[in-house]
Amino acid sequence: MPRTTVSANTLVPTGPITRSGIPTSLTNCNPLAPPPSLSLTSHVPVPSSYNRLSPEFQKRLEGLRALHSAVPQAEFSRKRNGPVRREPVETEHPVVRVYPVTGEKAPDVNLGFTKSIVGFKQEESDYLLKFLFDHISKGSDFQIRARYEPGTVVVWVCPSVLP
Repeated sequence: MPRTTVSANTLVPTGPITRSGIPTSLTNCNPLAPPPSLSLTSHVPVPSSYNRLSPEFQKRLEGLRALHSAVPQAEFSRKRNGPVRREPVETEHPVVRVYPVTGEKAPDVNLGFTKSIVGFKQEESDYLLKFLFDHISKGSDFQIRARYEPGTVVVWVCPSVLP
């Protein structure tokens, strides 16, 4: 989910760096002086979002692979003479990730980096990804919300939470 500019007290969807192919294990957010756009942020425990799907839909997702790409972000930065911290990569990931420690399953898709479902026609891929992005980002019954003030520190285990 891309970072967006929003007003105070608005949920700010952000997401892990899924493009790398190597999931992060721990992430934190501790702004020293949070801008108004970070005053309220939602964090989504993605195993919870997976568990909210019907068993038949879960079965359909298993075995699918998705293309994740950092190319658009790098191109965007280059066009504005911004930094490209490393050359962009494209990787394939399973759409459903199984966490080795807990055995929990969770969707491994991210609006900012997931570009398509491998083997699907583009319109089919777009339809399925839109459903998953919406399901994850709009599932307020399984989101954790953090209000950022100076000194706030939020830490999460990365592959189980989409910040």
